Amino acid sequence: MRVTNEQVRAMRASVYGHQKGFSPKAVEQIAKANEAVDSVATMSAAYWHSERHFTDENFLEGSRRLITLRTEVIQAVSGANRDGSKAREKLGQALHTLQDFYAHSNWVERGNTSIVGGFGKTLFQNPSRASATCPGNPNTLGPNGGGSVTSGYFVGFSVFPSDFGCSIEQLPANKCFHGNYSPNCTGINKDLDAAGAAAHHVTENPFHPRAAALANEATRTYIQGILDDLKGNDRALAALLDVKGTLGFVVDDTGSMGSSIAGVSGTINQMVAEISADPERAPDNYLLVRFGDPNVGGAMTTEDASVLQAAVAAISPDGGGDCPELSQAGLLNAVNASMPDSRLYLFSDATAKDSATVNQVIAAAQSRGVELNYGLTGSCSPIDPAYIRGAAETGGQVFRIRPDEIPKLFTVIKPQLQGNQSTIIRRRVDLGAGGTETIIAPVDTYNTGLTIALSVAENNVVAHQSVRVFRPSGVQVASTDPDVKIVTLSTGLVYAFDHADPGVWKVEVEGVGPFTASVRGNSPLAFSRFDFVQVNADIHGGYDPVAGQPTVGSTMLGEASVVGSYSTAHFSLIDEAGRVLMPLLLSQDYDSANPEHFLGETALPAVPFRISVEGTDDAGNAYRREYPALYRAQPLDVQIKGVPFVELKKDVPQTVTFTVKNLQSAQASYTVRARDDLGAVTGLVPTSLELAAGESKDVQLTLQAPAGSASGDTGRVFVTVTSNADPTLFNSAELGYSVIANASPVCESPEKPTVLWPPNNQMRDMRLADLVHVTDPDGDPVTLKLVGATQDEPPTRAPDVTGVGTDVAAVRAARAGSGDGRVYRLSYEAADRKGGTCSAAVTVHVPHDSATDVAVDSGQNYDATQE
Repeated sequence: MRVTNEQVRAMRASVYGHQKGFSPKAVEQIAKANEAVDSVATMSAAYWHSERHFTDENFLEGSRRLITLRTEVIQAVSGANRDGSKAREKLGQALHTLQDFYAHSNWVERGNTSIVGGFGKTLFQNPSRASATCPGNPNTLGPNGGGSVTSGYFVGFSVFPSDFGCSIEQLPANKCFHGNYSPNCTGINKDLDAAGAAAHHVTENPFHPRAAALANEATRTYIQGILDDLKGNDRALAALLDVKGTLGFVVDDTGSMGSSIAGVSGTINQMVAEISADPERAPDNYLLVRFGDPNVGGAMTTEDASVLQAAVAAISPDGGGDCPELSQAGLLNAVNASMPDSRLYLFSDATAKDSATVNQVIAAAQSRGVELNYGLTGSCSPIDPAYIRGAAETGGQVFRIRPDEIPKLFTVIKPQLQGNQSTIIRRRVDLGAGGTETIIAPVDTYNTGLTIALSVAENNVVAHQSVRVFRPSGVQVASTDPDVKIVTLSTGLVYAFDHADPGVWKVEVEGVGPFTASVRGNSPLAFSRFDFVQVNADIHGGYDPVAGQPTVGSTMLGEASVVGSYSTAHFSLIDEAGRVLMPLLLSQDYDSANPEHFLGETALPAVPFRISVEGTDDAGNAYRREYPALYRAQPLDVQIKGVPFVELKKDVPQTVTFTVKNLQSAQASYTVRARDDLGAVTGLVPTSLELAAGESKDVQLTLQAPAGSASGDTGRVFVTVTSNADPTLFNSAELGYSVIANASPVCESPEKPTVLWPPNNQMRDMRLADLVHVTDPDGDPVTLKLVGATQDEPPTRAPDVTGVGTDVAAVRAARAGSGDGRVYRLSYEAADRKGGTCSAAVTVHVPHDSATDVAVDSGQNYDATQE
């Protein structure tokens, strides 16, 4: 992680005439994607995917992956629907693979002092399977750094860590182990620095420092190449370098919403004017979902605000004879279409007809870091608790307003356009029959705008409050102050400052009844991530997020990330009123973790809680941040049996088992629901459960690749289990999947080489179809082509092999008279015309004499196709 963090932060590009770097949140996303490549939970580790780690001598597919990911990064931010989040994910994945080349191959040991210049643009051929790179000991390279290029093999499953990946029975003859960090299987990897080696009681590989230096240089070169290709495309670079997220609107379009939709349109008009004056304020994209009853629209996404304007203007309020509407279905469509770290605004005058699905909405929103906000312009019945929960549990807010007040909410939305707004403090307080609440909000050195919002969302309550705001100087803010805009709403109040002096701000609320207050600031200092995590079972370590909510009686491991310029960070578990429940003792440099992250174990309180961090910035001013998600130790547990990731092949149903356990002290009944991104779920049995205290039962989820899906499409299924007695008692599990709509061909090279005789220096045509064996699982026709050729002797009459790009290789029947025969290595690719490919190589031997049909491979050091 250190290589990625340091190098990504150092990169710069010109955007809208200014030099810009990756924002702290962008760096965090890239590093997270890098770490996830080692995940066992998603079957991404080297045991399953050698091409992602340059293990098992899989250089051809590893280098192909770097080309593909580089292309995907550029395409993700260059197309009509830019996706900076996807681009950063692909970049993080690519950097992991790139850095692994230097850690897992013998590139450095062979004496190379510079990086491979073509990664990301050209292919790197596999070495000969016959080359003996670790002839005496699979943990030790042979002479001259192993001779030919190689990388360690990670083969063989074992429940014993000291044996995992180190099966001598599955290791090809005379090849090297990658190693598993145990003294008995150190392998040839250079993953560990001195501290890491000491922690595993092994000796640091002496080539680690040089490999790390080349990995740093290669990382810079790879990123710079992408930035160079995007040069001049300011919108694409802005999407790649910063996290703005989606700004979305979910709008009730039933007949009674006419005046409210006009207000939404007015809000968007203000937003368009603001962004036109400063394009850097634009979010990653905009989103619109309309809903009513009985139908709900799909999510429209665009980066063009004028398209959003037109879409809202085209909404024609109609229908909706009864009061409740399908607001949760609309929200779920919006959440699934949003980028991570986004904000959605729902506008409705009705309660939710489908409020029973609110837990699906909350689970999906928390997983993606989507904040839910509600502008409610009246209600034909009391405000739905689903709205209050959606806001509270994702860090959003409920505003009860008149239709003509909707444009006033732009005061709340405007600071969010900068993409760096964080919650300093949030409180949900009830003053009862009368009282005063004082909110202390420290503002850091780098903070610019400040937004203070108070609202009343509760049903049928007597609530009215007055608000006084005091600057760090102690002077009370007045409505006539030039730096503040104060907006009064029917049941709330907003103070918006374009600039806020650092120091301690104070908000005094006096009155009766309940209210929710939030203080938010625009600053690069952010509490960017918190997860409850579990140890990744891969030898490289790391930690995987635990899906769903924590459970009662458990001790959980928490992982937090704070980005920006700060000196100290102290974490706490706090309740909804902002009171500290217990300190959360997290520390950096936790074993096998990102060295910049904070980790530690904690018990859990009995009440809902959030995580806060306080400390001083690097200029000595105090800061405070709250992570938006609201957690609750739940009395039920939902777990996936096995790995929480599946690959879906076309026309092949797949069943995954979930286990639900009742942790309550009495019998309870539950409702089970499942929802996914692409429509892969075809069955869920059962959908209701009766569980005795402590009892567990299984739920079967059936999936199938959706019609029209393409290979590589990915999705997520959220299975939520909700108590029938209390909807706030629920838990969920998340299953990831990828679609394999087309099975790729399988390339098999013969164990015995093809012999070319006599050595008369003539070119011989050799059809690839006669040399190799290729099958296609789907029965699709396959084409073959030569992609490269090497040899172990200097050329006789260059080129010694022709035919690259065709299915016939012309090979020269020649060898050195004083040598031990010549070995050619012909690399080929098979394709099924549906995007499926496989690659392998076949060897052709020209023996020294007719007494033998085998030549000795002295290392594939020469390109046989060069003239």
